[in-house]
Amino acid sequence: MIQRYPRAFGILFSTFISFAIGCQETSKPADKKEPARTAAKPKEAAMPAATTTVYVGSYTNGKNSTSKGLYRLTFDSKTGKLGQPEVAAELKSPSYLAFSPDKKYLYTTGEDTVAGSKTGTVCSLSLEADGTLKKISEAESGGITPCYISVDATGRNVFCANYTSGTFSRFVSDSESGRLQGPMAIIELEPRMNADGKQEKPKAHCIMADTANSFVLGTDLGTDKVMIYRLDPLKGLVPTDSPSASLKLKTGPRHFTFSKDGKFVYVIGEYGNTVTVFSYDNVEGILKEVQSITTLPADFAGKSFCAHVLVHPSGKFLYGSNRGHDSIVAFKVDQASGKLTLIGNTPTGGKWPRNFNIDPTGNFLIVANQNSDNMVVFKIDTETGALTATGQDVAIPAPACVQFLVR
Repeated sequence: MIQRYPRAFGILFSTFISFAIGCQETSKPADKKEPARTAAKPKEAAMPAATTTVYVGSYTNGKNSTSKGLYRLTFDSKTGKLGQPEVAAELKSPSYLAFSPDKKYLYTTGEDTVAGSKTGTVCSLSLEADGTLKKISEAESGGITPCYISVDATGRNVFCANYTSGTFSRFVSDSESGRLQGPMAIIELEPRMNADGKQEKPKAHCIMADTANSFVLGTDLGTDKVMIYRLDPLKGLVPTDSPSASLKLKTGPRHFTFSKDGKFVYVIGEYGNTVTVFSYDNVEGILKEVQSITTLPADFAGKSFCAHVLVHPSGKFLYGSNRGHDSIVAFKVDQASGKLTLIGNTPTGGKWPRNFNIDPTGNFLIVANQNSDNMVVFKIDTETGALTATGQDVAIPAPACVQFLVR
């Protein structure tokens, strides 16, 4: 059954129609079919290999886009050298990517609508020995314009944010095959009524489980809220007693990330050009605002829209991307209070930095400049957090998401 939370907050159960994925088969309700899996105990961290693989999602539906879908590149974490891109899988607009915890599977969003439907898609792929990707399954995303996908620590739950329809959806991944079942749940976000009587539509933009795998948080860019759901092993996403945290009007919460210890949440605001810091109680699932700080220089008067945010693996620094100002902002993190102090802004060497990621060693940061069709590598000073361009600049069409693979 699809577990559906409509905008009136009532829970309706309706017949779940299985999706035809590859071969025709009937999917039974996964919460009953598959026993709950617990998160694997963390292993002692191993030193990342010198050469890793970078997978890049992109937009194939943009004006004049020549993208084929999913790309892979080699990356040398000692020198910062980025290899030339090769097509890993031909897909339509795989704009966001997430690996399963065991790195056997890769999940993607597909923002293009399904023929005869208004929804986008989610897709699971297996990682082949030669680095290529093989499609396992594809399903309707449970909404329009799926823009974010994540996997919980057990590898069982896969979450998707559907921007235009204002919905979050949950899927179940089969541990043996990587095949997606669902959506098992669709959560329809509430619109907001403004003081002038006009309604702001919800715009779901990011969703992921916390570091304890106890709660799932999701941003609603349209109504300036971070939604909070308890993650139940059998029931899936369950509303909490404190179901959301509000941000300043017109902040436009887009993406978020957790501090290294999981005690703080950093939310980047697309419209407000800010990072809002929340303290986070992962026992009760409660957010309390601590700080809001701008991502732009004081003398910048142009238009800019924030996109992505990440904490450095050391926990000492936080980075965010500014589209328009076309920079990466760097902050020093006070790990006791969670508060941020500006380090500076660094030009991204391209236009519209939609996404970026930090390599597993913590020594390099790679930016995906969507509108200039390039990816640029920066060296991270691990003492100060400052960024320096390495000169590595690789052409890739409409890059939208960067993920490192280390096995």
